[in-house]
Amino acid sequence: MRPDLNLKKWPQSQLLWFSRLVVYAIKSDRRISPIEIDYLGRIVQLIEDEEQRSELLDLVDSDQPAPLPQPPDLSPQTRAAVFTELGALLVADFDFDQAERDFLLVLSGQFRFSSKYAEELMAWCNQGCLWKRIQLSLLGLSGPEDRAPVIPVDDFSMEQRLWYAEVCVIAIVIDGRITDEEVAMLRTTLGFVENKVEAENLINYIKIRLRPQVRQPSGISDEALRLIYFEMITHFVLQFQMSDKEQVFIRQLASLSGLNNDLLQKSLNWWKMGLEWRKHSLDLVQQVELAE
Repeated sequence: MRPDLNLKKWPQSQLLWFSRLVVYAIKSDRRISPIEIDYLGRIVQLIEDEEQRSELLDLVDSDQPAPLPQPPDLSPQTRAAVFTELGALLVADFDFDQAERDFLLVLSGQFRFSSKYAEELMAWCNQGCLWKRIQLSLLGLSGPEDRAPVIPVDDFSMEQRLWYAEVCVIAIVIDGRITDEEVAMLRTTLGFVENKVEAENLINYIKIRLRPQVRQPSGISDEALRLIYFEMITHFVLQFQMSDKEQVFIRQLASLSGLNNDLLQKSLNWWKMGLEWRKHSLDLVQQVELAE
């Protein structure tokens, strides 16, 4: 989540509007990815009314077309932040098709952005899609059938799931701050760990801000290790982070994952590229321009 989009402070009426907007966004291409489902789940949890939460989930399954919900009275900067948040979500699955572009163009009109500013926002989304597709190239994937590769956690043994959970915990606590997104990530991670004692140990690491040691993974395929490696980099990009601590951790993970020096350097450059892309969105929000 963007640092300038603190949804927890929004009134429930605005949260409900944003949740519906997320549903329309992820349904725009008639193909909902696991990344989009995970994001929607975190947003829906903020809705207090159980009946409204159920209606949102029903909306995901509905085939009935509906107009975009009218936006509440938001500042131009908040509207721009919402737009870039949804744009980042739509390119997260390595694709940005015409239906998704059309959705964002309609939204830009609803938000009353100027044509020039809307073009700048769409160009930013295109840059994000390019950044994600570079990840596919670094993973040795290329075609549409390779879109949005998923870490095969369901196929992991209990020991492998615990190792993956420990890696996620390190990424969460490494900077000493824990965001709402990281709390949601932790909940998902703990769901992989069936041993309650081990899960409690991970929670204690979070409570005292202590990092577990990065252990040698046991029996996890090179393909899965690389997916985990790039997931951790993506996590840091979304948190606008690239400190020395995080770079040391990523280098340790690269070594354990068997990455050669060439791929390591390319992935670090990809990390920097992603940070520049994310930081550019902060500038765009401050430079918002409305139609006359």
